Amino acid sequence: MTEMRDEEEDEDEGPALKYERLGGVAHQLLQKDSASMLAYAEQRLALGTHGGMLHILDLSGQHIKSFTAHSASVSDICMDVTGDFIATASIDGQVVVHSLSGAGAPSFNLKRPVRTVALEPNFAKSSSRSVISGGMAGNLILHEKGWLGYKETILHSGEGPVWQVRWRDNLIAWANDIVGSVLFLLVLSPRAQPHLGLQGVKIYDTQSQTRITFIDRPPDSPRADLFKCSLHWQDDSTLLIGWADQ
Repeated sequence: MTEMRDEEEDEDEGPALKYERLGGVAHQLLQKDSASMLAYAEQRLALGTHGGMLHILDLSGQHIKSFTAHSASVSDICMDVTGDFIATASIDGQVVVHSLSGAGAPSFNLKRPVRTVALEPNFAKSSSRSVISGGMAGNLILHEKGWLGYKETILHSGEGPVWQVRWRDNLIAWANDIVGSVLFLLVLSPRAQPHLGLQGVKIYDTQSQTRITFIDRPPDSPRADLFKCSLHWQDDSTLLIGWADQ
């Protein structure tokens, strides 16, 4: 009897997360295409596809705007906190910043597949309108707006493809092909010492213009190209990292 009660209790338990199918035009948009990336900001969804399209929807799935963003799969999306500017990266080698308001936005041809992109915090209000990107060329590139247009600065190179980059306040975190971390919670300390000679998930301080720390990934971890790293800034000093380790 006890086992039967336990089974009945297990059956009565609801799902851990509440969810519902996205309505509106989402199903129609994906009838002849398939989703490759999804991002969220300011009650808006940015949906990237393998066909190179970028669709902006509200949370009910109603269409706001679409862009013919790339000639190949959208590999990453980053939205400004205002939800007006959306940056996309693609394996076609392009990084493009789109604006819902029609404001002028930059694009960059990196000539090699780009895997990740991030906008600087408060991109809409910033005079530098900085964008950072990385990919199969193995370069982490900072694009900054100046008097004569955008200039490019390579912040890091030579340690394999850059799979993901995320920017919070004055800190930029990125993951390389070779090393990383698994479901790791990193809390940055003011006394943290830099380890500049080691490979891994690294953090760059834009104020001091130096790398300040890294997180190692187990050497026997599976291939990084098959198990994508996920980075998320929980707050200004806490970075969450998810990457397969076995």
